[in-house]
Amino acid sequence: MKINLKDILGSIGATLELEEDFSIEEISIQSRKILFPSPPRVKIQLTNTKDDILVQGSISGQIELACTRCLEFFRWSFVRELTETYAKKELNLAENSVLDISPEIYQHLILSIPMKSICEENCQGLCPGCGENLNRVQCNCAQEAIDPRWEKLRQYLEK
Repeated sequence: MKINLKDILGSIGATLELEEDFSIEEISIQSRKILFPSPPRVKIQLTNTKDDILVQGSISGQIELACTRCLEFFRWSFVRELTETYAKKELNLAENSVLDISPEIYQHLILSIPMKSICEENCQGLCPGCGENLNRVQCNCAQEAIDPRWEKLRQYLEK
């Protein structure tokens, strides 16, 4: 997301407000694909301070995730606050008055992804025996199949 700063560079305290979609379709993190059914919405305000350009705002949207319990896809809504400061000395504003904040938006999108994605709080997950989705079907598998090496621990926990 490239922003032309020429309108606010002339005076300290000048602001610029923007609201637009950030073009992204998916993010891959460790063989996990995160899909965006619609582009995330970026709403920011840029302020020209004495030494810096201050960017404040939010990123909102929906992510399509696979539940870690039942593997079904679901949509998860997010809103993430964004505050970044860019030093004018490092921006080379004499040559170019364009600020690219795409890397920071991308980082905030990655931080918006939950580590453990669960479709519902009471998701039952998959049966360890037959693999059926226990949210849809009640299977008849024996749930008491315990590895004999853990039998002592089970006895200890029952006390």
